[in-house]
Amino acid sequence: MKDSAFTLLTPLTQFICDTCGKVIEKPEDGWFEWSFQVDSGRFINDGFRICHDKLTCRQLDDHEHATGNPLSQMVFPQGLPHLYNLLDVGPYHQKQFLGPEVKDFRGYMDIIRRITIPYYEEARQYWDKFILDDNLPPVSERMLYTSSFLIGLIERYSQSEK
Repeated sequence: MKDSAFTLLTPLTQFICDTCGKVIEKPEDGWFEWSFQVDSGRFINDGFRICHDKLTCRQLDDHEHATGNPLSQMVFPQGLPHLYNLLDVGPYHQKQFLGPEVKDFRGYMDIIRRITIPYYEEARQYWDKFILDDNLPPVSERMLYTSSFLIGLIERYSQSEK
């Protein structure tokens, strides 16, 4: 039987702020921000972050080449067109526009997983502990992102913090 103190974030609704580390209770309270560079007509996006939509947590507001959207516009499923456009604006855009790029593709995929895979947001806090734990059986890459694996990871390592 599970410990009654074990609780999960509400998947794809609650997030952990990259600035203060506290829970963003609902997408309407959050902000999705990133920076970009312009190089030969191409936008190179980088530094993707999820934070509270308040001045104390938003870190890129004063950055000359930064942008963002309310987190509620970026979460699954309505946010997928925005996320896709950061990689490719599609065939209907002006032909002379070279299109966007993502500087750190792995970092970009991490942010996509955070807002599209249930329980990933909470489980990611425990990746380092999981990797260091030699007693666990090997897990395939695909299994790492299933809800059952992520919930098990959260349950195992959140309990060890108490």
